[in-house]
Amino acid sequence: QSIRNARILYDSCNNETNIESDGVNAILSLVNNEFGGWPILQGSSWNAASFNFTNLLLKLREYNNNIIYRCDTETDEKNSSVYYIGVSQSDLALDQRSNYVSESKLISAYQQFIRDFASLLTNDTTTIAQDVTDIYNFEKNISIHHLTPAEQSAKHNETVRTTIGNLAQTFSTSFDFTNYLRRVYSSSGVTLNDNDVVSISELDY
Repeated sequence: QSIRNARILYDSCNNETNIESDGVNAILSLVNNEFGGWPILQGSSWNAASFNFTNLLLKLREYNNNIIYRCDTETDEKNSSVYYIGVSQSDLALDQRSNYVSESKLISAYQQFIRDFASLLTNDTTTIAQDVTDIYNFEKNISIHHLTPAEQSAKHNETVRTTIGNLAQTFSTSFDFTNYLRRVYSSSGVTLNDNDVVSISELDY
């Protein structure tokens, strides 16, 4: 079955006739129906009240994208028969914090890419310029707290270890990690128990 699916995917990627026929409709369908829309494309008609951040993160995970937060099942270093849920920082769009420090050709190209991509998907371009600036500034603010590999190693002992049942009390944040993790694993047919261990690293992030 996996080989068959791989062949179907390969054929669909090489079927230029269908790709041209679909145009941007396939992308817009994904953005609007799967991801809940993208404000940069909808301009003043965007309804923030209908946006659900948790649902977006969960949906993006289905496409193998760990946005903002990364969570994985990991093996305990001291006992290979024991597993725990690891929660940590995800990757930055521009790879590393240093790329956000000062204006560069990379930043200009990145912002231009978003502008060009958005312009291809909508006729309402009134908010694109400001939205691109806001997107970049949001990522830049995140990057301030994003640790380098060396910093991660240095702060290895600062990891907080708790359980699903005690997560909300141990790790105080406005984001409901308990519900998020339960839904992440539920989507794969796994029900988390209150005594399942959770390890949280990069706490400043």
